[in-house]
Amino acid sequence: MQKDAAMGMNSSNADAVNGNLSPEKPADRAMGLSELKNSIEEAKIVDADRLSELQDSRERNQILTKQFQELQ
Repeated sequence: MQKDAAMGMNSSNADAVNGNLSPEKPADRAMGLSELKNSIEEAKIVDADRLSELQDSRERNQILTKQFQELQ
């Protein structure tokens, strides 16, 4: 799942994370930081979605466990 979010990161964001942006081009650096901020926001959204899915799965698991115990 984390791979999916990481795959959405484009190469300029990866360069920003790895410190490969050229110091001679401040406009490129500013654009890279903006893209990095966007990627972080997208990751937060994905994280919230995954947390919600996990909570739903746990709740469903508890229901199924209770039903299974009642059958025994």
